[in-house]
Amino acid sequence: MPHRNELAEPHVPQNTNIRTTALQFLRWAHDHGLLAADAYYPGATIGNPTFGDTGVDAAAIGTLRSRQIRFVTIDEVATKISVFLRKAAPTVKELKTLPSYCNGVPLQYHQGNTETVSPSTIGEATSTCGVHVAGGGGHFYTCGSSISVGNNREAGTLGCLVRDAAGQLFGLTNNHVSGACSYAPTGLPVLAPGVLDVTPDNPRPFTIGVHVRQLPMLVGDPSSVDHAMNSDAALFAIEPATSVSSMQRAAYDTPISIMDLIPGMQVQKVGSTTAHTMGIVLGDIIGATNVTYSASQYGF
Repeated sequence: MPHRNELAEPHVPQNTNIRTTALQFLRWAHDHGLLAADAYYPGATIGNPTFGDTGVDAAAIGTLRSRQIRFVTIDEVATKISVFLRKAAPTVKELKTLPSYCNGVPLQYHQGNTETVSPSTIGEATSTCGVHVAGGGGHFYTCGSSISVGNNREAGTLGCLVRDAAGQLFGLTNNHVSGACSYAPTGLPVLAPGVLDVTPDNPRPFTIGVHVRQLPMLVGDPSSVDHAMNSDAALFAIEPATSVSSMQRAAYDTPISIMDLIPGMQVQKVGSTTAHTMGIVLGDIIGATNVTYSASQYGF
């Protein structure tokens, strides 16, 4: 007799899309005590999913409870749901007991966690800055390099350069970098490299610009605040404009064209601590994801 995970894919209800299926899976996981303490789950009205005729046995529930589900993502292109666990990924033997489908949508299991965003979590790096030398001999501070607000010992990344409709040049970074989690006053100097990265081997620190504005960051439980409003992004005006380069360190020049991320897309980025890294977009996280931020100079 075949193992239940080897049975043919069950029928997918025509009125249940993959996003709703992921929400139903999260609600089911919450009701069975399988979620990590800070994991998101929807309200009780979301309904129950189906896992085939045999359901989910005690062994599978025990495995997921011990691993703790951190969040789930959906891939609407490949029509699959990925389940990310706080602890180690299931063994080959354990995978054979776990449900392979939810409402007929394939399930995959991975290990993965979000991390605290604060200066204390920044690892040591051999190089956190890049200087581009132009053909005429000019030296320009590059994107992908270290920056910080001037009144705190921290460091983040200058993501890229952008212009507004009037042609003014700005640096795009995170709210938690130049916006100090929305506590930075307008006009606060932004330094390069960031204060945490001031060393004898890095470029001498200078004021690369001043904080201008940021997108909102709403703090609180997703049941009481609209987490969809959260965008960890900020702009600072570059001063002077002749001090910077659009190069991403020595890896590549920042692309001019943009497009939305989609699952399966190969991506790359340059960070002040992590340098040049590449990866693949696995999916779209469903619901709110808890991220801890710190702006100690403002008591936040």
